Amino acid sequence: MPTSRPTGHAEENYLCATYFLDHDSPTVCDFAADACRGIDGEREKAVSLYYAVRDSIRYDAYRIDFRREGFRASRALADGYGFCISKAALISAAASLRAGHTANAVETAQQLVKLRPGEPEALYLLGAAQLQNGDLEEARNTLENYARLRADEPLAFLALGMANLSLHDFSAARIQFEQCIKLDPKQVEAYLQLGLISRDQGDNRGAISFLEKAIAIDPRHAQAQASLGALYLSQQDYSKAQEHLVRAAEMAPGIPDTHYQLGLLFARLNQRDRAQREMETFHKLKEKENPGPVPPGERPGSSSPPLPPS
Repeated sequence: MPTSRPTGHAEENYLCATYFLDHDSPTVCDFAADACRGIDGEREKAVSLYYAVRDSIRYDAYRIDFRREGFRASRALADGYGFCISKAALISAAASLRAGHTANAVETAQQLVKLRPGEPEALYLLGAAQLQNGDLEEARNTLENYARLRADEPLAFLALGMANLSLHDFSAARIQFEQCIKLDPKQVEAYLQLGLISRDQGDNRGAISFLEKAIAIDPRHAQAQASLGALYLSQQDYSKAQEHLVRAAEMAPGIPDTHYQLGLLFARLNQRDRAQREMETFHKLKEKENPGPVPPGERPGSSSPPLPPS
């Protein structure tokens, strides 16, 4: 995401709907109107929107959808739950509609922190919004302050770990995820991220261990299943790769990368028809995400598991 606004545009352009801040959707329009009904003043509307998102959209860090559509404001409303980024997208989209020049979640959250400096949740929202907006250093500083206020809150360290991960500070991210697990040994997302860090650092054994722990806690965690399957594929353990990749595809059939990995797997097993079907599904899903063909030789998505050796 961009770290700064483009120049040469009127301020009104920043209030336009985008793919993620889709305040042109009927559900977001109705939500914003209901939250601000009978309220005058930008500041008062911002406060009302903050409480509406905080109290009506349940925070759930165990069901994070890392697909592109999982970060849309309307998706958080449709699900009735979300996590830091999807909830920040919702308040940002609603604020773009109802709070005048409060055009993004960062500005809204900054107002809330000033209004309620002793409320850690407002600080958390600011850090999450900064993270979404690409203000990575600011997000880390804000979330560090939040973690100091909520030293017994595992999700504080999970969010701080994600900020460090975005800054490619993998050592710091690992420490934060480990602290999250120390406070709550059932934090699936922390195990997942530790597994992905270990994988990216070439520690496949450690990665498998973390991912297996994530799946032991939540067998229906599709990303953990898919990542573990891709690791087994890279090690040419095709039986285990198929077991986990098929489970991932059954649980979350709309994730393109899972079908990509299954296509590779079936090609290596010389099951050409199945390989072709999986690759066709992959391309169809990618076109829905981002219309247009995937360039030849391009890896699918930044969150893709590593491609196995040929």
